[in-house]
Amino acid sequence: MTPLPPETAETRPPKKPNWALWALAAVFFCFCVGIMVVGAILFPSFRRYRETMAGNMCMRRIGESSRAMAMYAVDSDDSLPPATAWMDKLQPFVRSGRAFRCPAVRMQGFNAYGYAMNVALSSNKRSAVADPSAKPLLFDSTLLTKNAASGIETLPQSGRHNGGNNVAYADGHMSRFAAGTKP
Repeated sequence: MTPLPPETAETRPPKKPNWALWALAAVFFCFCVGIMVVGAILFPSFRRYRETMAGNMCMRRIGESSRAMAMYAVDSDDSLPPATAWMDKLQPFVRSGRAFRCPAVRMQGFNAYGYAMNVALSSNKRSAVADPSAKPLLFDSTLLTKNAASGIETLPQSGRHNGGNNVAYADGHMSRFAAGTKP
């Protein structure tokens, strides 16, 4: 058998472009661009949704703490807990310690709680509270320590939940206020 002569550029047949491969690459590129456009549209919506859910969870948690206050008062001759130890006193009345943690401050550390008790109501009788539907009992606070107690001046100025703050009142109802307004 005789060896074949080596191929040279002149003897090789010209390569035909692979149009199917180019078409597949173009479709993949369009798909990637489409995913980026959809992501750019949806990601802000996802963030707003997450913030809304955190605000709703905060409202449930502050409500659970408010109900625990009422149960504590029933067991303690109608007295509210002392402001210096209100979380400690309410612990037996809540499902878990998460009831005292605002979900919007979870990224600020393990020891961040985010709620404060109205110091003016410390150890008071519930029946002695004048106008309990207008008297804040628990609220979002810039004080992040455990058993935080203060007046409502520690409400976050910019609002913690979509520009608002959650407040639980002495009569048991809860409300969300726009940042900058006082309950």
